[in-house]
Amino acid sequence: MDTLYNIPSRTLPTSGSSDYNKSVIVCVLDASSETANLDFLAKIMSAVGLQEDDYVLVRIASDQVFSLWNELPQDIEQNIVIFGLEPAALGLQIRSVLHRCMHLGHKQILLAQSLADTQADQGYKKALWRELQIMFAS
Repeated sequence: MDTLYNIPSRTLPTSGSSDYNKSVIVCVLDASSETANLDFLAKIMSAVGLQEDDYVLVRIASDQVFSLWNELPQDIEQNIVIFGLEPAALGLQIRSVLHRCMHLGHKQILLAQSLADTQADQGYKKALWRELQIMFAS
């Protein structure tokens, strides 16, 4: 049988998913989802006391249109860490400032370089670690 159409694998939790109710959301460019990068992400999150079940990983394809803000419950506090994506790619209308925690309603947002770039650069690692300590200080 010939393949007429390949259905791409879903990279996002389904709309309205309870995954979006978790207190930590991590967004990455889907191209960054190689095993080495995901292992590095697991180490980062473990360093702030989180295991894979404690956060939802949202993988965004480079050509994907997605509004993270519309998926998030607005009445609960959440930490959102974004690696290698511009806020506009997630439907967020905020100025892009790397390695600075920003507050938007009940959300605390941290933008960082891609996982691969962060892993390769000691300065990026230090800046990320400094802000993660602030974000997860409680």
